[in-house]
Amino acid sequence: MSAPPGRYTITMPRDIAESAKARGGPSGLSAYVADAEHGPVTDEEIQALRDQLHQARRQRAYGARHAAELLADAGRHGHTYAIDAMLGATALAATGPTTVLTSDPEDLTALCGSRITVIKV
Repeated sequence: MSAPPGRYTITMPRDIAESAKARGGPSGLSAYVADAEHGPVTDEEIQALRDQLHQARRQRAYGARHAAELLADAGRHGHTYAIDAMLGATALAATGPTTVLTSDPEDLTALCGSRITVIKV
């Protein structure tokens, strides 16, 4: 892992700085430096990141819908149970047997039944 970003002051000839800023486009000199250090970002890389973002959004929407279904099936509603419902939906989406450790096992058990193992801590 690389070191955290820092702020640096550099001195360079004005013509080089202006050329770098022009080449960096709207992102300015930072884009030029990043491009020099990591290479240009390809259209394929941008598309791969977009695909990952769309997949994450679909999964989040699915998780929220599943949580809402858990709440409805258990006859619960409101923000009091929303976090438990999201946790339950996430646990149910996991592959294989799933165990959840919680200080409040009653709500998760009411939402998920025996489909997950709930252990009080």
